[in-house]
Formats: sequence, structure tokens, C-alpha cells
Amino acid sequence: EIAALAECNHLVFTLYVDDITFSSSEQINNNVLNQIEVILKKYGHSMKKEKIRHYSKNDFKHITGVVISPDGELKVPNSLRYKIASEMHMTGDTCFQSSKMKGRIIAARSIVPNCYPRLIHALTI
Repeated sequence: EIAALAECNHLVFTLYVDDITFSSSEQINNNVLNQIEVILKKYGHSMKKEKIRHYSKNDFKHITGVVISPDGELKVPNSLRYKIASEMHMTGDTCFQSSKMKGRIIAARSIVPNCYPRLIHALTI
């Protein structure tokens, strides 16, 4: 129902687990948001209005752990890059023994496959 509503309003609808994203060249009007909310309530779900974000075409868009650049490229969020860099700084070579660090590097590489090539090599040694 939401996908059909999005299509009728010239919106691109994507869903990842419980995160709904709409893309459009124009801002979504409140009537469409109200219709989406009605559909969600019909099935026992709710919309968290404080989580609604509007991005212009020139913004970097933060969506479900990924950043999308204005030209449509996927980017690793700065928060994830910071966690990797700070753990490396604090623990040095022992950071590669951490399952959290391995998970962070793998998460970053799932977004940008060629990032951290030296770190992924160190994880496999």
C-alpha cells in the first residue's frame, strides 16, 4: 500500500527492515505523510515524527548507517570512521584482536568495498 501510494505521488520508496525512505525531486507534502501514517497504523505500526528528515539534493543523506553523497555515491559515515581510527590509536596493533574492530572494518567495507585495504590485510594475517 505504501509502495503504491509512493508511486502515485512520484516518490521512490525503499524499505530496509523498519526504515522507510522516500526519494523525490520535491519535498513530500504533509497529506502524503498523513496517508502513510494511516497505512502504518492500520497494520499496528507507528511513525516517529522526530525521525523524519528532509534532505535537499545537495545534502549528504544519512540513511540506515550509510551516507549517500549528493552525486549518489555510498560513503562510510564519519562516526564509523572515527570509531575505527580512535580504536587503532588507543590500542595499536592489538585492535585487530577485537571482534568489534573486525566488525567495524567489515561494516565499512560493505559500504565501500575498497576502503581500509591495509586494515583488512592485517585482519587476515
